[in-house]
Parts: sequence; structure tokens; C-alpha cells
Amino acid sequence: MKKIILFGGGSFSKVLINEIKNQKNCKFEGIFDNKVKKKNYLGNDKFFFKNKKFHAMYGIVAIADPKIKKKIVDKISKKIKKFKWYKIISSNCIKCKTSIIEEGSILMPGSVINSNTKIGKHSLINTGCIIEHDNKINNFVSFGPGSVTCGGVKIESNSFIGAKSIIKENIKIEENCIIGANSFVNKNCKKNSLYFGSPIRFKKKLI
Repeated sequence: MKKIILFGGGSFSKVLINEIKNQKNCKFEGIFDNKVKKKNYLGNDKFFFKNKKFHAMYGIVAIADPKIKKKIVDKISKKIKKFKWYKIISSNCIKCKTSIIEEGSILMPGSVINSNTKIGKHSLINTGCIIEHDNKINNFVSFGPGSVTCGGVKIESNSFIGAKSIIKENIKIEENCIIGANSFVNKNCKKNSLYFGSPIRFKKKLI
């Protein structure tokens, strides 16, 4: 039986608690958060680091923002070298056998992961997303609900794809990009940039 803890007590944690309870051979233990103190609250990060019993459990970051998620993962991984990250693949997700899902990533209900696609570490494929064949989704990438990528898409780390966006085949989105909701991505996107629209337009550079 794998004991699962969440980092982050916002509204998204409620969704993940239900998904954990639907996973086989898993038990939800509670939530660590530095600000939110409510049901299932175990303590803040200082309490987590001091109590070694939690270090043997599996963790999931219940936050969609790629940059915040990366800070949490980096902090924990630096202090606890062998900490284990759990990946959630919803029972209502359609995942091809030839696709690869790495640690800490989350595949929500209704999502489809097609053949020869790789989802990197700590990425979020939200409800109803379609990730087509031969995609490479790097680490800490988050998709809003209902997004679609066509074949051969490559998305680098720390990028966010807004809800119901569509990404044309063979497009590359470089690291630290934000794609606004309902966008049609028909051209490559440069790093540290915000794009939105149908078709997309460059809006501004991100720090």
C-alpha cells in the first residue's frame, strides 16, 4: 500500500484526493501547505522536513502553475535525495501502451495520450485533453482542460497551455512559454514569451 501526501492545499487538491482514492493500492494521508489550513491538513513544510516518517511516503504537487510546482519539487528533492514522487493516471484516461509518463505527472479523467508520446516529470494533462502521437512534453508543463496537440508537437519545460487551446502538428514551444486560453498555435513559440489568439500572436516577453 502506497501512502500518498499532497503539497498544496488549494482547490485543485480536492480533485487529486478523489483521484488518489480511486487508485489501486494507494492511501491518501493528507496535505502539506504553508498557508492553507483545513481538512486533511498535516502541517507546513518545516513540519514535513522534521518528520522522517513522511519521507518514506509518495508525494504529488497539487498546484498547476509550473514555476511554483518546480520550486516545491526542487526544494524537497534537494533536502530529501531519495524522496519518491507518485504519478496519477486516471482510470478514465486513455493511454497508449507505447507512451511514457514520468514521475510526478498527472493524467486527468477524459484525457487521451496517443502512441509514442512522452510526458516528462511533474506535468499536468488536464481533464479532456488530447495529446496526439509522437509528442514530447517536457518537465513541469501544464495543460488547461480541453487542450489538443496534434502529432509531432514538442513543448519544453515550465510552459503553460491555456484551456481549449489547439496546437498544430510539428510545432515547437520553447521553455517558459504561456499560451492563452482558446488559442490556435500555428507557429513555433520562442522561450520566455506570452502568446494568445486564433491564430496566436506574440504578446510580450516574460521575465
